[in-house]
Amino acid sequence: MARCRGGGLELTAFRALDRAEWQGLTEEAEKLSALLAGRDPAVYGRYGHWWDKGVPGTESVIVKG
Repeated sequence: MARCRGGGLELTAFRALDRAEWQGLTEEAEKLSALLAGRDPAVYGRYGHWWDKGVPGTESVIVKG
């Protein structure tokens, strides 16, 4: 899962990822950030309840947008 957070994207994995998987996910997130750069991140705020309820993630990382 990903959400806008602190000028970047917070990535949450549902299972443990190895180094190569995190690298691939990070590259994909950077491309997604470029696509969403001109959009207001508040538009996606209605999905924030997923995190409030507790995302069943094992690891999280924030990547630059």
